[in-house]
Parts: sequence; structure tokens; C-alpha cells
Amino acid sequence: MSGFENCKSISPKEVNLLSWLTSDKYRDKVEQVRKIQDENIQKVIKASLPAITPSGTFSTRSEKGLIEHSGFMAFDIDFKDNSDITNFDELKKQLSKLSNVAYCGLSVRGRGFWGCVPIPGSTPELHKQRFNALAKDFKDMGIVLDPSGSDVCRLRIYSFDPEGYFNHNAKPYTKILKPQPKRTTRPALTDSRERVEAVISQIKENRIDITQSYKGEWFLIASGMANEFGESGRGYFHAVSRYHLKYNESETDRMFDDVLKKTYSKISIGSFFKIASDYGIKQNIAKESIDEIGEFDIEVKEKEAEWLNEFYPHGVRSDNRVAKMETVKMPATKKESAPGPWDQDITELEQFFNAVGLPEAHIQLSAVERITDPSLFIKTHLDIVKGQNGNMRYAPYLERLKELRTILSN
Repeated sequence: MSGFENCKSISPKEVNLLSWLTSDKYRDKVEQVRKIQDENIQKVIKASLPAITPSGTFSTRSEKGLIEHSGFMAFDIDFKDNSDITNFDELKKQLSKLSNVAYCGLSVRGRGFWGCVPIPGSTPELHKQRFNALAKDFKDMGIVLDPSGSDVCRLRIYSFDPEGYFNHNAKPYTKILKPQPKRTTRPALTDSRERVEAVISQIKENRIDITQSYKGEWFLIASGMANEFGESGRGYFHAVSRYHLKYNESETDRMFDDVLKKTYSKISIGSFFKIASDYGIKQNIAKESIDEIGEFDIEVKEKEAEWLNEFYPHGVRSDNRVAKMETVKMPATKKESAPGPWDQDITELEQFFNAVGLPEAHIQLSAVERITDPSLFIKTHLDIVKGQNGNMRYAPYLERLKELRTILSN
């Protein structure tokens, strides 16, 4: 199978699975991760560990880059998804009784288990169908698998378990579960994908953030996209999310991963259209489509609250820590106007940013603010301070530009 130096590496090399599973080369790092309580530090160390694609060799880390399937399918069991299992620590012993399990061991953080199941060589689509069947079988046993295992190019970070279970005579798992045709509430003769892309075009053109509230708007949009498009909705979700002041690629992926996993089925794509409408984005669609927001019952609301508390206990995008971005309405034609209070600051900032070379890497602006696209950040903020020159409500935008100038100057 393919091995990578770390999670960000794009240069694969062939790795022997048994050698990789039994190696203790990075044992110290894994034990360090398990002792640390701070999840952010854990993530940094995990990202430095080597990783493999257990299901095959790849030219690139994508389905299209699959060279040859390895004949293995990985599964991942997180404690947070199986908190109702009272004897979770004994789960590995129970899994060892399954004839299809070839390996089972501790995950990197030691709070879950992962393993491998032999399957016939598969295409990416067959791999997904076999994983769906496996997930159903596990669910029938009361065990929830992480759905990421359905991805044939899914990475597996190095872990160490001195008591890992091996069965070199495991039986191949051959079941498949084909997806059922999805029932949708799309209006007749209307393609929701075209409608979504039309709305996103307006969001990009006007740089409108419609995700100001992570408890409401961001979560609803993610769920609506996931329910309507599945994995293919991820790109749309990023396109909508990137205009938030605290947009972070990995956090956005995490949100989408988890709504895919939780399946909030009562939240439809109508949520996205309704929210966009609330922000003044015009849509040439039937009214009933906008009203598709979906009626939440008590159970759904409880699940939403549970999800938010579990994955965002400190409010990563919480309203009281994020300066809300409102649509800045610029005049259609430029008119002569009196000098604004921020004119000198704006001129100096423009001259500085035009002269300085911008780094390609992410920039940490503060403890809670990370700039993923410096060029876009500068352009958006300059547009806002020009359009709201002297309006103290928008002073934080000016201050962030000054903070960035200080960082780049140093």
C-alpha cells in the first residue's frame, strides 16, 4: 500500500502493512499524544506522524489516483460515537471473535479502535458499497463505524498497540450494500444543483457571509448540503463558508464530516435557500422551495445541541467572539465625497500591501484568528473599510489590517 511521510505529504512510497503495524519506530510520539490533554497539541503531533492508505497504492491521494486495491478495508470505532457501550475497553476482545477481522488495535489517541478487514480487490465504488454493508453489520451489533472508511483513499495515521490483535487467516468480507435511490423534495423540472450554484455565484460576487451564526446558519447549511449532495456537497460548503472572518479549512471539513456522519435528515437544502434569502440574495425559484427549511421536532433539536456541545465546546465560531460581517453596499457609481477619517490609514495600508510579498502559508493573526488566504483577506477588508470609512462599527476590520501589517513587517 502507499505510505506518506506525514498527513500533508503528497509523495507516496510502497509500504508493507504487517511491517507498518508491528513497527515501534514512532512509539514515543504516540505515547506522548496519549498523555496530552490539549487536543490542539495532539493534532500537531498527529499531523507529524507517518500515514498509509490501507486500501491500496496511489499515484495521488484521490480515487482517480488508485493504482491497485490492496484487498483491505479499514474501519474506525470512536468512543464518542459509541458512548452507550458500557464495556468499550473490552471491545477489541469482542472484535477478535469476528472471522472477518484481520487486525484490530488502539487508535493514535488511545480513545478508540481501528482495524482491517480483507475484501476482494475493488473499485472505489465497490469499496464504498462493501464498507456500507460492513457498517450495517456493525450497527446491527450496536457498534457505530466512522463513515470515513468508505473512502478508498482514506489515510490512516500511525498508531502503536503492543497488544494488537492479528488474524492472518481472516475470511474475506464479500457483502455489498448498494445505495437506495434518494427521495428528495425538489420541485418538478428544477435542478437544485443549478440553483445552489446560482446562489453561490452571488455570494462570491458580493462577498457575502451567510454563516455568521455557527449554531444556526453554518450548521443548517452544512446539513442541507450533506443531505442533498452527500460528499459532493463539500465543495459547495467551502465556497459558502470562506467569506466568514474566521474561515478555517480544517474546521469547515470537520463540520461537514460530522453532519455527514450524524445525518440530520430533517434538514433539507431549503435551509440554504431560506438563509440566502434572509441575506438579500435573490433567487428565481418557487416559494415552496425557499420554505423547505424543514420542521424540527424536539428530537432533532436535542441532537443538534448535543452535536454542538460535543464538537464545539468552546464555541469555535461562537457569535460572542466573532465580529459579524454584514453586506457592505457600495455605491453603483463612484461619486466625489469629502475625505474620510480613515483615508490616510487606508492609503498607507494599500501602499504597504502592494509593496510587500505575501507568504503562501497560513498566517496566525491572533490566538483565535487564522488567515488562510492573505490576498483575499486584504482585498475584502480594504473594500469594507473603504465603503464604511469612519464607521466605528467596522473599525475591527481596519485594526486587523494593521495587525497583519505589523506581522508582515516583522
